Amino acid sequence: MGRTRRVKVDADYLKEIERACRDLRALISTKQCAPIMLRLANHHELSHTANKGLHIAVDLCGKLPITQQHLLI
Repeated sequence: MGRTRRVKVDADYLKEIERACRDLRALISTKQCAPIMLRLANHHELSHTANKGLHIAVDLCGKLPITQQHLLI
């Protein structure tokens, strides 16, 4: 597994998490993709045959401005 960066968890970071959650909830509501996002949250091994199709959820997350707007996360 790759190295993780240490993040200073302060008030600004927590506000950024709240904003990202709000944006992600909006995405899930707009795209009506709650079931696949839930599967993505619970299954981290994308290459397993039982997780076929989770790349759709990953692609949804990657194409959104959420990843560019919340740089602290």
